Amino acid sequence: MEPTLVYLGAGAFASASALIARLYALRGDVPPERWRSYKRIDIADAVAHRVQRICGTLEYIDSAPLVAPLSGRQCAYYEVTVEEFGPPDGVGWVTRHVGREMKDFFVRDSTARARVCPSSPTVMLDIDEKVVPQFFKKRPPSVQRLLDQLPDVTIDDPECVCIREGVLEAGETITVMGGCYWEADEAQHMYRDMGRRLVIGATDEGDMFLSDRKIKR
Repeated sequence: MEPTLVYLGAGAFASASALIARLYALRGDVPPERWRSYKRIDIADAVAHRVQRICGTLEYIDSAPLVAPLSGRQCAYYEVTVEEFGPPDGVGWVTRHVGREMKDFFVRDSTARARVCPSSPTVMLDIDEKVVPQFFKKRPPSVQRLLDQLPDVTIDDPECVCIREGVLEAGETITVMGGCYWEADEAQHMYRDMGRRLVIGATDEGDMFLSDRKIKR
């Protein structure tokens, strides 16, 4: 066998191995230590001015949700990461871009509906869409469209990028942990009784937790 072919084969194997390791390292269903002590409660039983853990179904507040840049899926939150393998400035995967956007949404369980106001959240997402380097195959057009939207991001070799996208979309079962308070809800107004709705946002420390995975703890 020619030495050049040996080197190419070894390089391809190393790249593939690194990619597989990278993707598997991103999985995990145990939240960071900061969030593990909170027990799930129903929305109707939430206590104001405390950190609460709520699980329920995501619903959009209005009819104009966000659009994820890689997949074009409608969502209330998306996160997209662009990494490049083996660029001149290093060996292995180098993160070139991490972008995310979010807007308020509802979460509903069997007892009530709460409004979620994402603020600097720690997020654990399933990877809903990904593009990885594929030898001898042309990149899908969605990759170039995404890169064209990132004029400040420098990619040395567009054929050696890994793009991951995760979204929170309507109908998903999600977990939310954050600081809570109650607000008036005119939609539930009854005679002599103003309805109320739970709002989940940042804690006193300025953080919160969101996930569409089945949390083990």
